[in-house]
Amino acid sequence: MLSRRTVFWIVWVALHTFLFVYGWWKQETDPRLAGLNTLQYSVWASRGAGLCLCLDGFALFLPVCRNLMHLLRPKIGWIVSVDSNIWFHRQVAYTTLLFTAIHTTAHYVNMFHVEVTQIRPERAVAIMYTETGPLT
Repeated sequence: MLSRRTVFWIVWVALHTFLFVYGWWKQETDPRLAGLNTLQYSVWASRGAGLCLCLDGFALFLPVCRNLMHLLRPKIGWIVSVDSNIWFHRQVAYTTLLFTAIHTTAHYVNMFHVEVTQIRPERAVAIMYTETGPLT
């Protein structure tokens, strides 16, 4: 029999894998986002990691929402003990750190590709520090 923590990690990794792959696929195949696809892998990885960070941002605050936890306890209590909120918060922080590193690295690789390919007339440094996109 698998422990609750093992089941949690299996579900957690599967959910993050799904979100990452979906973000990658959505960026690669959506015609409205085709302009960015000339940068290829770094944009796709950035989109996938960004979706995972959205989930992690929600999950980081979940343990402190007592009323919501009271409603979720019967439904998800078999996967992870909602009373061990510090453990859960720490696990979410680990995945947040991982996907932040992937997302940030992908943004810097994007800026490198923008500079090399000259997709835009501005310098990559100007884009990186004066526009809102790279701030994410």
